[in-house]
Amino acid sequence: MGAPPPKARGFWIQLQKLLTSWLVGQQDWDQQLDEAHMLQQKRIRESPLLRAAKENDLCVLKKLLLDRTCDFRQRGALGETALHVAALYDNLEAATVLMEAAPELVKEPTICEPFVGQTALHIAIMNQNVNLVKALLAHGANVSARAVGSAYRLSPQNLIYFGEYPLSFAACMGSEEMVRLLIDHGADIRAQDSLGKSWAGGGAGMRGCERRGRSSPWAPPPWGRVHGEPQGLWSQWLRDTTCPPPGNTVLHILVLQPNKTFACQMYNLLLSYDGRGDHLQSLELVPNHEGLTPFKLAGVEGNTVMFQHLMQKRKHIQWTCGPLTSTLYDLTEIDSWGEDVSFLELVVSSKKREARQILEQTPVKQLVSFKWRRYGRPYFCILGTLYVLYMVCFTMCCIHRPLKPRSRNCTSPRDITIFQQKLLQEAYVTHQDKIRLAGELMTVFGAVIILFLEVRCSRIQAEANPLGPRPELQSTSLLFVCFFLTFSQIPDIFRVGFSRYFGQTVLGGPFHVITITYASLVLVTMVMRLSNTDGEVVPMSFALVLGWCSVMYFARGFQMLGPFTIMIQKMIFGDLMRFCWLMAVVILGFASAFFIIFQTEDPNKLGHFYSYPMALFSTFELFLTIIDGPANYDVDLPFMYSVTYAAFAIIAALLMLNLLIAMMGDTHWRVAHERDELWRAQVVATTVMLERKLPRCLWPRSGICGYKFGLGDRWFLRVEDRQDINRQRVQRYAQAFYNSDSDEDMEKPRLGGPFKPPQSLHLPSVSRSTSRSSTNWERLRQGTMKSELMGVVNRALEDGDSWEYQI
Repeated sequence: MGAPPPKARGFWIQLQKLLTSWLVGQQDWDQQLDEAHMLQQKRIRESPLLRAAKENDLCVLKKLLLDRTCDFRQRGALGETALHVAALYDNLEAATVLMEAAPELVKEPTICEPFVGQTALHIAIMNQNVNLVKALLAHGANVSARAVGSAYRLSPQNLIYFGEYPLSFAACMGSEEMVRLLIDHGADIRAQDSLGKSWAGGGAGMRGCERRGRSSPWAPPPWGRVHGEPQGLWSQWLRDTTCPPPGNTVLHILVLQPNKTFACQMYNLLLSYDGRGDHLQSLELVPNHEGLTPFKLAGVEGNTVMFQHLMQKRKHIQWTCGPLTSTLYDLTEIDSWGEDVSFLELVVSSKKREARQILEQTPVKQLVSFKWRRYGRPYFCILGTLYVLYMVCFTMCCIHRPLKPRSRNCTSPRDITIFQQKLLQEAYVTHQDKIRLAGELMTVFGAVIILFLEVRCSRIQAEANPLGPRPELQSTSLLFVCFFLTFSQIPDIFRVGFSRYFGQTVLGGPFHVITITYASLVLVTMVMRLSNTDGEVVPMSFALVLGWCSVMYFARGFQMLGPFTIMIQKMIFGDLMRFCWLMAVVILGFASAFFIIFQTEDPNKLGHFYSYPMALFSTFELFLTIIDGPANYDVDLPFMYSVTYAAFAIIAALLMLNLLIAMMGDTHWRVAHERDELWRAQVVATTVMLERKLPRCLWPRSGICGYKFGLGDRWFLRVEDRQDINRQRVQRYAQAFYNSDSDEDMEKPRLGGPFKPPQSLHLPSVSRSTSRSSTNWERLRQGTMKSELMGVVNRALEDGDSWEYQI
């Protein structure tokens, strides 16, 4: 066998390793995790103590107990002790022997990623081993131990999020007995986790256990005295345990659980223990580090089950009279009036689609409807009308801008300019100029107002929206704000992402940036006019386009136009943005080819491609079929032009344009199912926006003040609804049909035997001229009769199942 090849060294090898580790970092971590679990099983097989704890071999454990050389605190590959292994495999007898032999193991946590801080109590709770939990608590288990490893963080990569404390683990598992046990042993129900905050020095990771210089693979580090780097890591972890940063309480964690039934039950159980201390604030009102209470977190997550459960505790039924019910709903944390963190704003800005279902729940739906009808829609229509009149004024000022005949001679036959901009001294002389000056002053004043409103709204949102970090606006001069306010939206773009910010139709999407850019361009035009700078047509033309495009923002106030603008915005920032990348590649390639082909030809004979910019523009027009293919039959065109243009026509006009149409059709079909829902969310966002911007005197608080009626310092909304049970009504109609048409000789089913349908049913004749509703009634009557004969529930009578009867 030959010698192994020498190892390659050099800069390129190191660069390759760096790029590889950067590109496949996540895969490398997953691979390390898999290897760590495999190494854990290997070390369990190699260690007699760990293997006996896994297999619940009491004989071996007792022999090892008599062996003085056996260290009961030895650890496995993931930093776990033998007690962790026994708890993992539900071995109560082995765990009892270990706790009696080494009582300090009860409080020992796992010291390696991804299970840092996990104790045997955490494992026993997750396995729902109540007997083992009782044994651990009897031996002094720490009910305040925190599992801070990466496996227990709130992350999309993790399948579970149970918090850090044993109490939150027990609550998420839905075990009422274990919750009561932990609370009786001193567990704090008001403890807050660190929201998965990274353990300081966690980069040591799973391999940190391998760098401790142990004499054997499973030799443990001395407790409380870990050599080298782990010493600082463990000390930092202990400091974090002593002073944990405020995060989610156990109620927050229950809101995030997928099992809604257990979560609601545990929520009530934990609240029954609240108030036994001297705490002034209710556990339900304790916010996390984002300022979200459990109620607001339920809205952000779209947890309708938990939201309805919490609302049932807040409502007060005044009276019930037949189908009518009058209910008072507590608006605490719901109404956006006077709230720093608006519940409605959190719901409409949530990333989850399920959050929009909260807007259809009582009393949110009634509250938003009342605000929109009473204040929102009138103010929004007034603002829309004023903005359209403002844009008409700005457009007229641009159309009649001061121009004079050009004084310089034309030096190029392609120059067709005959007018030029007047100087400032010449622009405001005549009576018509003074009228235009009044319109221009109104335009500039309106632009300043727009900037002021936008910066006020941005500041309020930055203080109220806790879903992401936002830098505070510094107090600067008005002129600085006017010119640079466009960049105030850049943190929002980076916070939520480019595509989501411009495609988020609920919060306005790009309209805020368009409005700020328009106002800034108006002020730039004013500066260029005052300084006699040529080229004001550039910002003026862009301002006209952006200003009139902003009119579509006010279409959201109308049910007929609101969903239509949603469709346009989804197509522009979805299909069209992706299509533009492909279009740019095709245009650049073929425009370059056309320019090279006609580079040696006379531009007077065919001037569409005489320069490279002109070639790009002509190819763009050809791509969109705005112009026909350029050809001059009086001269001989290059052969490659025919070949290239044929390929371009097939790719551009035949393939890509039809691809764009198909993509837009697919988007239309997809968005059509949710555009009404998005429009209603837009109405909510618009209502909240108006409530933020308008003075309090123009927008009174909605609801009823409970202080006047002895209900405390709270506001309530009275909802009077009618509960007609359509299912029972249809059943009564079906029963009436059945009783009138039943015969005495109808077969009755024999009890205990299989059901046989009746041979004949005397049904009233139905002529062919009857409507479809008669057929539906007939089908309903037959289904009812058969179901009653069989003694089963007729699913056709339930709402949403089987056919939809049109009566």
